[in-house]
Amino acid sequence: MSYQVDSAPANSVYGTTGIRAEFFEANAVGEGSNFLGFDTYTTQDYANGTPGTKQINLGNAAALGFVPGDRMTATATDTAGNSSEFTPAVTAPGGLGFEADVAPRPNGDGNMLSTDITQMRRFVSGLDTPNPATNEAQRIDCAPRSTFGDGIVNSSDVVQGRRYVSGLDVITPAGGPASRVGSVPESIFVPNRDSGGDLFQRELSIGEPEFHRSTVSVPIEMTSHGNEVAMSFTLEYDPSIFANPRITLGRFAPAGSTLTVNTNEPGRIGILIDSANAMTASAMPRPLLNVTFEAIRDGSVTGAVSFTDSLTAKGTSDAAGNSLTTRYLGGYVILHSK
Repeated sequence: MSYQVDSAPANSVYGTTGIRAEFFEANAVGEGSNFLGFDTYTTQDYANGTPGTKQINLGNAAALGFVPGDRMTATATDTAGNSSEFTPAVTAPGGLGFEADVAPRPNGDGNMLSTDITQMRRFVSGLDTPNPATNEAQRIDCAPRSTFGDGIVNSSDVVQGRRYVSGLDVITPAGGPASRVGSVPESIFVPNRDSGGDLFQRELSIGEPEFHRSTVSVPIEMTSHGNEVAMSFTLEYDPSIFANPRITLGRFAPAGSTLTVNTNEPGRIGILIDSANAMTASAMPRPLLNVTFEAIRDGSVTGAVSFTDSLTAKGTSDAAGNSLTTRYLGGYVILHSK
């Protein structure tokens, strides 16, 4: 939650510890009845003659017995013992919930737990779709935090959700776009990379395939800056040529990565990789993951493998949940006659 104290240091005794702001669940007449917690508002918070807005976390709302629809009030007491009256009661938003609070479905439970991240991964990878009768889509789309989402559900939202669960960021009431409104634009299809003309930039690309009898292993490679902790995308392939994809992490995936895949639809693979650790910087493409297909077409044939948003939206994220500009390079796999 956020608050500010409007009383200037010239009018109240801030002292060295600041003004104590106490928060209560309000009763029917708007007075405090159930103590929820407190915070201190210092002269640093009241900066340059202007009261600044301060954001705090009083703890788990459900554990405090404070649920959507309840009302909150507060008092302010300076170091000389002068106290304000109760503030006008503010009603907690009903039915909106919190950013990234998505488990259990469909309304969450006011708790930020590992189950929320598991469910976030399922949404991002396309294994589950938001319930249109609720604001699930709004709660899933939680990155960037400053705007309560951007209309794109991808790896950045999982990273921001992890930050809420770990306590790195204060949980925030749901806001921002109510539905998906966009996608990551840049996806380039090229048969070969012309390394001579490109400056070092972040990109995902199709590597050199390896053939083993009736299977082909296609590496997905990344040229990284060293601040990437999560990435998401859809791989599309020709299901008349390739079948039964098996996906494994490559040796340059971030340490401790969780891999989530969606292979429910032939011809498309939704992929999400997220970690608390960043990739190692590399000016050369390194194997992020491997996709092994069964080759089911006889004769010489060329199959395209491309990056799209059709199941899982493209996205690369840093540890703060910020989207990182990434180029996506599709490619070809050429099968020869047996």
